[in-house]
Amino acid sequence: MGAPYPAQEAVRPVILDGLKWLDQESKRRFQNDFAALSEAQQGALCDDICDKSTAAAAFKSGASFFLSFRSLAMGAYYSTLEGWKAIGYVGNVASQSYEGPPPAVLKKLGLEQTVK
Repeated sequence: MGAPYPAQEAVRPVILDGLKWLDQESKRRFQNDFAALSEAQQGALCDDICDKSTAAAAFKSGASFFLSFRSLAMGAYYSTLEGWKAIGYVGNVASQSYEGPPPAVLKKLGLEQTVK
């Protein structure tokens, strides 16, 4: 089944090529598919591709894949009830009052509350 949206179609080859790269790198490094690696081995491989700006040249394509994959995975997770609970989202519910943003947030942004 194809992806229903053009943006999803555009990222599909990035994900498929990235998963292929991940298995190839796993086999090169650890002689096994990524899914069969130990958690420590998976972590070591992911550490090399988790930040595109600091990834070694040999891992740039893996890092590009990881950036896209992580974004898709987060979007999927945080659109579930479990994800909502994890971030404390209660949904679109009416409130009787709004006190504004917390003072710590305002301070961090260098702003002050001007409306009471």
